[in-house]
Amino acid sequence: MSINDYYAALSMGCKKHNIPSTLINEIFKYEIESIRKKINVDFLENKLTAYQKLVMERRKVNKSVPMDLREKNVHLSIAEEFVFHIDEYPYSNIGIEETACIIEKLVAKHKIELKFAFYCCFPNQDEPAKGVRFINYDRFYRGPFGSMSGVESIT
Repeated sequence: MSINDYYAALSMGCKKHNIPSTLINEIFKYEIESIRKKINVDFLENKLTAYQKLVMERRKVNKSVPMDLREKNVHLSIAEEFVFHIDEYPYSNIGIEETACIIEKLVAKHKIELKFAFYCCFPNQDEPAKGVRFINYDRFYRGPFGSMSGVESIT
């Protein structure tokens, strides 16, 4: 939903109960930041669920790799990491630390196998990070077939 959709719903509800339009505007001014935050969180949740769907599709493809290639640790690359930059948000009212906390809650809610890795994209020493990275450490280091593919090279 967009901010206009929220305003229209609030306006219709207030008009139904004969509440003056000036009061509708005051209520909306008070609630606009929480509405923007909800839109941002919904946006982030959609990105995470799309990421999870992509990872699951890639895992299915890797399971179809013949066993002789699996033993040689030849597989399709699965980048099991999620990177988010705060400039991707529709509204700029959530900082990077709060974004990391929101991602951790969404990861737990959707049972996505990601853990916080680090903050990234520092414009300079005096400014905060602009991005955050989460990684599936088990798959990153073990690889899809159980070896240490993230650490060892294929021989």
